[in-house]
Amino acid sequence: MTRTTSIEAFARVSSLQYFCALLLLVGVASLPYGYYQFLRLIICLASAFLVYKSIRQKRPLSVAIFVVIALLFNPISPVYLKKDAWRVVDFVTAATFALLGWHSGRKSKNI
Repeated sequence: MTRTTSIEAFARVSSLQYFCALLLLVGVASLPYGYYQFLRLIICLASAFLVYKSIRQKRPLSVAIFVVIALLFNPISPVYLKKDAWRVVDFVTAATFALLGWHSGRKSKNI
């Protein structure tokens, strides 16, 4: 993999993480239930993809974090929490996605 290809790959991953963070922050507001179903699906799929990428990059902490997020936002066997608890979870998960996206972006500049 060339240097440019590596940087582009990291940029796509960090963009996905920022996008997920944005969706989660929007989810902190009171929205129709359909948005939260959509949010569960997108966050679970994105987390599963990021688990795969983290395994390939040999980042065990990121693997563990994204596995927990994927399980928490799993649309097939949903976790049921009260609305206030979900707001906290959404905010913390958004911060996690943003922080890990920022970290991925920083690492890509050092490749």
